[in-house]
Amino acid sequence: MKIQPGDKVKFLNEMGGGVVRRIIDSATVEVAIEEGFDLPVKISDLIVVAPADASDRLFDVNYKVQDNPPVAVTQQQSANTEHERSFIARDHAEGIYFAVKPHDQRLLIAGYVDVILINHTSFDILYNTFQRVSGAYRGMDYGSIGPGSFVLMDTCDRQSLESWMDGVVQIMFHAEHFDDLTKAMDLPFKIKTGKMVREDSYIKTGFMGGRIFALPLYTLPNTENESAQKKVPLKLSTDLMLIEKHRVEAGFAEVDLHIQALVETVTGLEPVKIMNIQLDYLKRTLESAIAAAYEKVVFIHGVGAGVLKIEVKKILDAYDCVEYYDASIAKYGIGATEVLIHRKRN
Repeated sequence: MKIQPGDKVKFLNEMGGGVVRRIIDSATVEVAIEEGFDLPVKISDLIVVAPADASDRLFDVNYKVQDNPPVAVTQQQSANTEHERSFIARDHAEGIYFAVKPHDQRLLIAGYVDVILINHTSFDILYNTFQRVSGAYRGMDYGSIGPGSFVLMDTCDRQSLESWMDGVVQIMFHAEHFDDLTKAMDLPFKIKTGKMVREDSYIKTGFMGGRIFALPLYTLPNTENESAQKKVPLKLSTDLMLIEKHRVEAGFAEVDLHIQALVETVTGLEPVKIMNIQLDYLKRTLESAIAAAYEKVVFIHGVGAGVLKIEVKKILDAYDCVEYYDASIAKYGIGATEVLIHRKRN
């Protein structure tokens, strides 16, 4: 059952009800009852009688799931706790993540699941999610998420989970001050069903209280300067979706670097200027592909005198997270380079 703050609910097993104040975790909410108390109640013990209007919950506060109260622990227990928090603390870059958490943590590939959107950034975000259906889009959920928090978008069985496997999440960052306006970003995703039936696809995280399947939708590049980090979404928002113009399928794009594909006319352009345009577009699309968590990009540069190919490889050599090869001759001829993008780890 999907419950949101503001929903009016009744108790299944006793008299009375109230209004949902906040989501405590994937299985529990806080309900304000008529007597003036706030009670933690399992979602399975509630029935929604009057859903909140979308406008009522758009700017609702989303609360972080709190850790258990601190207790005396051994050094080994402390190390284990740190490992469980690795999803946020170490192994995953700051960004926006789509996640699926099985209810039965002993049998991860069966039963009901929670569909979750994680905001692992220092910004507030507004989100809007859509399912792709036969070339059209169907709205699934929308709202806001605080920094370092998450929102429960749906609770469903495995069959209904299919509707979440191909979609788009629209994101807009919010902060008290920006030097310039942010732009909304479209973050498409497509998950192969086979990944959901492999237990090794689910990672352990104390942040979510168990194992989850996590898909990065957008990641912020590393930066040592916190004030500079605040400006990252502004800098990337313009070019983040540039790679989508060249998308062939989920995680794969083809970019034509021939100058005729990049400018309306080459009249008056000197060879040096032409190459600068091509190399600049290479950098922009590659950065966009990295930010959008693409896995492979093929750059089609042609043969010519081979100078452009040499310069392309010089640029690619500067990126630690990529490796490249000559692309398939059968498909692209001898004038294309295939780039594989590896996820960076902190």
